[in-house]
Amino acid sequence: MWKIAIIDDERHVLQGMKRVIPWDELNAQWAGEALNGEDGLDLIRETQPDIVITDIYMPVMNGLDMMEQLRKEGFNGKIIILSGYSDFEHARQALRHNVSDYVSKPISVPTLKSIIGKVIQELVEEEEKRVRQGELEHKLMLYEPFIEKEWVRSAAVGTLDSSYQNGSHLPQP
Repeated sequence: MWKIAIIDDERHVLQGMKRVIPWDELNAQWAGEALNGEDGLDLIRETQPDIVITDIYMPVMNGLDMMEQLRKEGFNGKIIILSGYSDFEHARQALRHNVSDYVSKPISVPTLKSIIGKVIQELVEEEEKRVRQGELEHKLMLYEPFIEKEWVRSAAVGTLDSSYQNGSHLPQP
């Protein structure tokens, strides 16, 4: 189940999003909410959500500063910016913090659902890639002793390919 945190200084936005996101359909759960970037930072550190939906303009700490701090701390979750302003400079800064999407308020329920669905699909694909990578690393560890043994045997009996003897055993482009 994917955890989603919502950070916005407008309480009605928080409540509305909590109400309209099709949690079950997206296999998602609410991880918490915060009314400013500083509280959002604490919430994210505590709950480690997979997805953060945040505003940019908030009191105490804005969304960009919060994202910058999260990335410095190694947070790899997906971030969706939902802002009442379509400011190119802020969008550019958001891209530097590797945001998944930047959407202007107000947003329709189908658009919100579509964006969250797309981000969840990215998370699924990344997880599948991590699993495949782990399986490959495990197989390499299992086969390494056999490959090394075969290399030594070939070197000892003189059947080692000459390309291995002169160090050019790596595939050439």
